[in-house]
Amino acid sequence: MNRYDRQLRLWGSEGQKLISESHICLVGPETMLLQECFKNLALLGTSKFSWVRSNTDGPREDLFYSDLDTELSPLNPAGVEISKFWLVDSSKKLHECQFWAQFSVIMIVSEHRVSSAILHSMEQSRVPVIPLFSSGVCGYVYIRTTEPHLIIDTHPDYQVPLLHLGNPWPELSQFLSKFKLMYTSALNCAQLPYVVLLYNALQRMKMEDLDVTTKNVRETLEKWYLGEDNPDGAFDLNYDEAVRFAHLCSVTDADTKTRLCKLARELRPVNFTNSYNRDISTMISALDDYVAIYFSVMVTPGLPDMESSNAIYRALESVYLAKARSDGQNYRRILDEKSSYAQMDPSRVDNFCQNFRNVDRMHPSVTTLADFFDGAIDCSCDAGLLDILKWQVGNNLHPTKLERDLNIPASYPTASFIAGLACQEAVKLITHQYTPVHNVTVYNSNSASPTTNITI
Repeated sequence: MNRYDRQLRLWGSEGQKLISESHICLVGPETMLLQECFKNLALLGTSKFSWVRSNTDGPREDLFYSDLDTELSPLNPAGVEISKFWLVDSSKKLHECQFWAQFSVIMIVSEHRVSSAILHSMEQSRVPVIPLFSSGVCGYVYIRTTEPHLIIDTHPDYQVPLLHLGNPWPELSQFLSKFKLMYTSALNCAQLPYVVLLYNALQRMKMEDLDVTTKNVRETLEKWYLGEDNPDGAFDLNYDEAVRFAHLCSVTDADTKTRLCKLARELRPVNFTNSYNRDISTMISALDDYVAIYFSVMVTPGLPDMESSNAIYRALESVYLAKARSDGQNYRRILDEKSSYAQMDPSRVDNFCQNFRNVDRMHPSVTTLADFFDGAIDCSCDAGLLDILKWQVGNNLHPTKLERDLNIPASYPTASFIAGLACQEAVKLITHQYTPVHNVTVYNSNSASPTTNITI
């Protein structure tokens, strides 16, 4: 079994490769929060780090690792390499955006305010920045991006299958039409996939000029299939599935075409710095051209599970696979004409072709890093964020429950949670999979609602 087997199930081999090749910069003193970030990222597979270290470390008794360099290496088979810079001694280098541009993600774990000039240089590099903070039982994580962050696969919990029953291509229509149900025994009818029943119901509805609605499909199934072709089929599992999934007859690619074509137009003028964002933008633009030529989106491989004989299901699946391969070849020809397709990772293109319905975009953050740390933010429901930011830079708060929560002695569980959340979001940004938490997440374990997401 692969060491990263569970992670490969989440973001695949390309995602794990991106994590392994990433270069992550952490800014801040050696605290338990920073150590937790290093540990989590090393366990995930990152081996190359840069540490911009401030001169004020946390109390040694709060730390899990006594020697960070030595004790992190066993966590990653490739080893761990940490390049160190001092926040004061390297200030000239830190003011250059080229220094920050080499990183995949920047994580600011500093308990003290980083200078505005350095924060500005970070933003000029257009690398995603994640400020995070924990004290007592409170903390926050802020995702700051300066260009649209494109997501190649949001991994929705459930996606409605697109079976193309309303507008089938010739091979699919030929396959679904070959089953003459009125001449088929009840036993053989029970072995047909529900897709066959739905397709034939649609053909009957076209003859009767009925609108394609879930109600009409179900009534047609009952009237035609049970009334004429298979009166004994009411308790067959495939008939039950046909009734349950009757709504799939009205599912088309219209919404997907509209959404992706609109996204392609909006992304066209953007000059992306991140190469992965640039690749996804190019692939979306190529898909827009594909739709303009073929008037439909690509067919994706794979069918949902359904009651059927194995032979018929495999034959139906092969029809979809053949169409998906043909559409993929046509799409790659368009992509090849559009850009340097040969330089793209083939697995990235395969991933896009299979999951283009799940492509999405996260808009750039509005609030700058300097304004965020200064508390110059506009949020009507800040869940204590403004007070936490004031407390972080040394301002005293009036005696409140929040101040008591912030002053609780070192809470390792809180630091561990905040670091875990920040590293999770860093992985989403690096792999361009799953939707990152937009803007700020504020955490207070003593609150009835421990986590609150805020748009600023």
